[in-house]
Amino acid sequence: MPVKHAIWSGDGKLVALADLSGKLVVERVTRSARRDTWETTHEFEVRISPEGGNVISQLIFHPTGSKLFMATPVKVYSVDVASHAVTESALAPGPPQGTPDVKWVCHPTSSDTLLGFGATKLHVLTWEDLCQKGEHAYFPPRLGSLPATPVPPSGLTHTGSFQRGAETLGRLIINVDSPEALLEISSPTSSGQHERHYLLFDIGSLQLGGEQSEGSDKMMPYKVIPPEIASKIREPLAIMSRRRLVFLSVDRWICTWKLPSLAAGVAESQPRVGESPAAVVEQHYFLPGDWVTGNDTRLCAVTPDGTLLCPRNGDVVAVQASRVRR
Repeated sequence: MPVKHAIWSGDGKLVALADLSGKLVVERVTRSARRDTWETTHEFEVRISPEGGNVISQLIFHPTGSKLFMATPVKVYSVDVASHAVTESALAPGPPQGTPDVKWVCHPTSSDTLLGFGATKLHVLTWEDLCQKGEHAYFPPRLGSLPATPVPPSGLTHTGSFQRGAETLGRLIINVDSPEALLEISSPTSSGQHERHYLLFDIGSLQLGGEQSEGSDKMMPYKVIPPEIASKIREPLAIMSRRRLVFLSVDRWICTWKLPSLAAGVAESQPRVGESPAAVVEQHYFLPGDWVTGNDTRLCAVTPDGTLLCPRNGDVVAVQASRVRR
């Protein structure tokens, strides 16, 4: 089975594997009696038709491991791990250029809620029946894949008018201990290169329960990470304690930078006069060039305790640094 996507349950007992043909396999993983090897037991498998672009693009386990979420560019599915029953729901129509591009994640504090971050709005679904609880347009509004006149950045500007063509979504960084979420968006430039931008959201301000009125309750505010910082980021990796963003820099340093607060009226510690936001980036340690080659950087990850996991020659290297962890 040529695996395209793989995801572990939170307790590490189940692993789900999906391929391009629409086949989903769930295996149970246990430690053998010898304690130095692992064994897998086939639990079940389901298959969805990949016709019409309905190819599995993302897998998520429910925090309890009782359900499995599958997303395609066309539909979303929920699989009951015990009964193997499959629930499906069609996504809202995407932009004229194609089907919607959405990055899904479990809500960090509401275990029965799924959040889908698109280029212009946030989708809110329930795990139970995949019913859409709401849509929240980003504010200020973003133009998605439509052309726009660039607006010169100034500090932590709210403008979303940096689109020059069809956009693609990159990493979505979220931490169960932090209300912030960071979304990476890549857009082509006139030179044919791709430029990355990072949108910062406060999930804690999102209203989930009850009837929602029109207006501000339907909006999802965000801030754009300053270009001085965005230009340094090769891969965003994690959000740690005290709102610190951990990232791999274009110079192969593991760095941290304190995220701005999205709460109104909260005073920010600003750079000194004449000092750019990039001056407050902390460099912690340097990675050798053969550790971060090609697409391998997309596989790098940082665990909740600050440990960097980096693929190298078929193995996984773990690196710890006390200044990142604290």
